[in-house]
Amino acid sequence: MKIVLFVRLQIPPPNASTGRHYSTNKIVLQQLAPKYPIISLILEWRRINTALTTSLPTLLKLCCSDGRIRANFIIHCCTGRVLTVHPNVQNVQKDAIIDGFSIRSLFIVPKGRILLSSDYRQLEMRMLAHLSADPHLISLFLTKDDFFEIITNKWNKNETLHIKVDRNKVKQLCYGIIYGMGAISLGKELGISKQHAQQMITSFFQLFPKVRTWMDKILAVCRTDGFVSTLLGRRRFLPQINNGMLQTELAQAERQAINTCIQELMK
Repeated sequence: MKIVLFVRLQIPPPNASTGRHYSTNKIVLQQLAPKYPIISLILEWRRINTALTTSLPTLLKLCCSDGRIRANFIIHCCTGRVLTVHPNVQNVQKDAIIDGFSIRSLFIVPKGRILLSSDYRQLEMRMLAHLSADPHLISLFLTKDDFFEIITNKWNKNETLHIKVDRNKVKQLCYGIIYGMGAISLGKELGISKQHAQQMITSFFQLFPKVRTWMDKILAVCRTDGFVSTLLGRRRFLPQINNGMLQTELAQAERQAINTCIQELMK
């Protein structure tokens, strides 16, 4: 595919990639899709193909003789979350594959019963507000307005930030910071430059300075003790935060330290 796109069709690859280093992963194609209609078709084909060749066969294989799916629940996850496997029913594709049909529509209940769908309302951000005790962040949850819309408006009205953003980018930024996403990864996710992404990260911590203070404190304690403790007393040992031979190992341990504290109550 890379030969067809970047050699035969001469579509300029993002980031000036050359030769065998051409990439056709999802992030790269999403960056190209607005300018080249064929890219949107490729992304659509990949989405449908994945559902038909991966998701459906897996569900059929794990289906019981009575036609029902029974997942296994993991309650001892190191972050404290409850997970499901064989299959992972927490991550069933809800978007329509084709002609209104979706994988999620395959799940039905016996007569007289219902499936209840519920979700937390910005739980991670609320946890972050509580743990960091950032007064500005806490104040945003005291209104009934859309949380991310409030941040977007405040951000765009702040003349010192010099960055204009929309709600979707602010939402991706907030969760990206929670999950330890750096400027390079965030830039690829949002389709912006590394420099722009770094400006957004810096601006976020300018808006909520105590969030950075809390994160630094958690990492310092983890380096000293070798573990992090959650609100409910769960400990997660992260030896790589001091003994990681590679920078990637250290970065992963730091992400896990922050993430564990925030996700502990997410059941």
